[in-house]
Amino acid sequence: MIVPIGNTASIRRLPYATILLIFVLCAVFFAMQPSVRRGDAEFYRCYGEYINLVAVNMENKGMDSFDSEALAAEMKNPSVFEEDSLFNFISEAKRNFEKASKNHPFTKFGVSRNNISFVTLFTSMFIHSDVFHLIGNLWFLFLLGFNIEDIYGRINYLVFFILSGIFSSFLFVASASDPSISLIGASGAISGVMGAFLVKLYKTKIKFFYWFFPVKPLFGTFLIYAGFCLPLWFMQQIFESASNLTSGIAFIAHIGGFLFGALTAMLLIATKIEERFISPKVEEASNLLGMNKEEQEGVEAYLEHEYTKALTLLSSNFDRKRTFSVFIPLFASLVKTNELSKAQKTMDVYLNELKSKGMKTKIKEIYSDLKDEGLFENASSSSKVIFAITLKELGENEESRIALRRAIEQEKYTVFGYKTLLTAYRQEMHFEGINEIAKEFIDKGSDEMSELKQKLARSINE
Repeated sequence: MIVPIGNTASIRRLPYATILLIFVLCAVFFAMQPSVRRGDAEFYRCYGEYINLVAVNMENKGMDSFDSEALAAEMKNPSVFEEDSLFNFISEAKRNFEKASKNHPFTKFGVSRNNISFVTLFTSMFIHSDVFHLIGNLWFLFLLGFNIEDIYGRINYLVFFILSGIFSSFLFVASASDPSISLIGASGAISGVMGAFLVKLYKTKIKFFYWFFPVKPLFGTFLIYAGFCLPLWFMQQIFESASNLTSGIAFIAHIGGFLFGALTAMLLIATKIEERFISPKVEEASNLLGMNKEEQEGVEAYLEHEYTKALTLLSSNFDRKRTFSVFIPLFASLVKTNELSKAQKTMDVYLNELKSKGMKTKIKEIYSDLKDEGLFENASSSSKVIFAITLKELGENEESRIALRRAIEQEKYTVFGYKTLLTAYRQEMHFEGINEIAKEFIDKGSDEMSELKQKLARSINE
C-alpha cells in the first residue's frame, strides 16, 4: 500500500477557503444521507420489479434472459406489445423505474446530458456516492488545496475550484455514451487543483507512506517530486479512461479538470495576470504583520543595521499609517541615528494612541521588545509611566515597579518626578527603595517644590 500523506511546500496563512470546502462537502454528504437511503430503497424496489418482468417476458418469447447485454437492451426497449399479457405490468413497472431513477438525489442534483443546467453543474460537485468516495476526494483536497489557495488567494481559489469542476463536467457530459448517466463528486474540481499544483509547485516533493507485509511488516516514507508523480497520475487517468469503459469512476472528468487547472495556471503566468494582479494582493493579505512592501524593506534594512535607510523607508509610512510591527525598528533607527528627541516624541504619541484605544497587550509587547533590544532606557519618562501603569493593570506587578522606578530616576527633582512618586504611593505601586528615593526628593529638591514635598512627606508617613 502506498498513500500520499503530505508535501514539502509551506503556506503563509490558514487556508480558510479549503477548510470551508471540506466542511461543506462533509455537511452536504451527511445531510443527504436520509434522502439517499430513501432514493436507493425506492430505486432498487422499482428496478427489481421491472427487471423481473422483463426477464419473464424474454423467457416467454424464447429469449435468453441470462444474456446480460440482451437483458440490458430489453430494459431500454422491451419487446412487448399491447396484446401481450405483461404489457400493462411492464409499462407501469418501466414508468415507476424511470420515475424512481429521475427522483433519486444523485440524478436530481448530478449533472448529465439529460439534466444539465447551471444548478446541476454546481450541485454535482458537492455530492458523493459513499463515504469512501468522499474521503478520497477530501484527502487530495487536503494534501494540495492548501498550497493553491495560498498562491491564488481565497476568493480566486474558490472561483478556480468551481470553474475546474464545471469544465470537467462539460467534458464528461460531451463524452458520455449514455445521456442519462450522472456525474457527481468533487474529483473534477480537485483534479484542477492538482493541475495547478503541477505548474506552480512542480519542484515540491510529495511525501508518500508505504506499508508492505510479504513476510513481516515493512513501512516508511519517501519523497517524489510533484513534477514526476502528478504527470504519472494524469497518464493513468488517460489509460483508465481508454481501457476501462464500464468503470463507475469518471476518469474523463479527472482529465478535464487536470487540463483546465494546468492550462489556467500557465495562462495566468503567460499573461502576467498572476504577477500584476493576483500575487501583490495575496502577498499583502498573507503578510501577517500587516506591512506593505516599503515597510518590509525598511525592517530588512534595520535588521542589516542600515539605520538611515530604514528610517527613510519607515518614518513616512508610520506618519500615514500606524503599523504596529514597524514601530520598534523605527524607534531603534531614530535612536541609532542620534534623533533621540524625535524617537521619544514618536513613542509618546503612539503609546497614548494605544492607551486611548485600550490596547494594553500591544503596550506590553512594546515594553518587552524594548527590553529585549536594550532600548528601554531611551524611552521618555512619560512613556515609562504608561508602561508601568499598563503592566500593573495586566498583573505584571514586578515589571510595573521596575518601569516606574526608571521613570522617577530619570526625572529627579522635576515636577514630573514628584508627581510620579505621588502616583506610585496613591496606586500602591511601591518598589524597593521608594521611601529612600522620596526622602531624597524632599531633601534635595528646590524650594519651588515645597507643596509637592509636603504631599510626598505625608505619603511616606501614611
